[in-house]
Amino acid sequence: MDCGILPNRTIGPSKFGAQYWQFQPSLDKHATCIETTYLRPDIAGSILPWPYTMAWLLIHIPLVLVRVARWEKVQALSLFLAAVGIAFTIQTYSSTQRKPEEILVWTPLTIILDIGAVMQLIFLVVESAKGESVNGFVPLWGAFTELMAGMFGRGRERGRGSLGSNAHAVEESKNQTTAVHVDNVDSRPRTPNANANTAAAAAPAVQPTNPIINRRSSDKRLLGKALIVIFSALLFTGLITLQIMGLVSAIEGLASRGEGLTSSWCSPMFQSFAIAVADGNCVVHDVTSSASRGIGCITLSGAQQAGWLTGTVVALAASLALELVDLLVLALVESRARWRQVKMRRPWCTMFCGVVILIFYVIYGVLNASRLPSGMTELVWVFRKEPSLGIATVCRGTVTAAAL
Repeated sequence: MDCGILPNRTIGPSKFGAQYWQFQPSLDKHATCIETTYLRPDIAGSILPWPYTMAWLLIHIPLVLVRVARWEKVQALSLFLAAVGIAFTIQTYSSTQRKPEEILVWTPLTIILDIGAVMQLIFLVVESAKGESVNGFVPLWGAFTELMAGMFGRGRERGRGSLGSNAHAVEESKNQTTAVHVDNVDSRPRTPNANANTAAAAAPAVQPTNPIINRRSSDKRLLGKALIVIFSALLFTGLITLQIMGLVSAIEGLASRGEGLTSSWCSPMFQSFAIAVADGNCVVHDVTSSASRGIGCITLSGAQQAGWLTGTVVALAASLALELVDLLVLALVESRARWRQVKMRRPWCTMFCGVVILIFYVIYGVLNASRLPSGMTELVWVFRKEPSLGIATVCRGTVTAAAL
């Protein structure tokens, strides 16, 4: 190690009272630390490991394809994934308090897929419930109000009224059936030879459908669709709120970037009385203990966090714009509109950009796990001082990227 460090330079935190000249005898021995070990970011600066992102991507790619052609088959799955996205985002917000230096943990870039999914459910489910009504909200709202009336105690009176109407409907059904049979009876004088012909003509009796059963099954379908629309609207509101909160926090983080962002990187080599680490660029870093891992950590530049703050602001602003475009497409484009046999009434912007963001996460996660942070070298010197004996030692070691 030949860095031209002054002999009286303080090494490590001042509480140890260590100066560079105290370590010179140990430096001359060229001692080696433990075998090569990893250097990885502390929990606050860790991005989601890429295998988890890959699994999330493998779930969403087929889901997006199904949403294009057979969206009815994945309604429950879309709602479940949106709820998981909300829970995960809330957990990251609460654990990090949306601090700028922890942007890699709480940035809400991936929820754009869930926002597009719930928007699609709202508009297409309403359209499927339209029927003969001008607006699909009318039958859905009617089914929902009936459910609420029953839940809050007015269901008994409605039940009595419906029983009366059902009885009336049964009576009308019987009358209609009787009328059908009466109409089918031939009033002409019968002859012995005509009896067989009359019986044969009357054989295919009309079996009228029961209006009560049809009404009940229709009400159940409408109620299910109404609940899907309501849940989708609630999830949409929550996702948009979290997205806007993330955008505001990222903008505030950029505004405070002048104060200097830092990141903490830890290694098992930085323990056992380690007080400082010098890298190959002759930069000496003080060692602090990690409360979460029980190992030593050093503080490096937060250039990565600053870049992610800028990227988060740009990406979230673009996401909100694309979500508005998809909202207009779902609201204004006719359901029969096609382009090269592909249905156009779909949230294409959010689906495409959401998949691209997940692919970016996978690529970035692989690269981030396979390289050291900017400005850090593999070869390092670890300064140690045992407090009770006052022995100052230095050893040379090698750190590598932490991979997974």
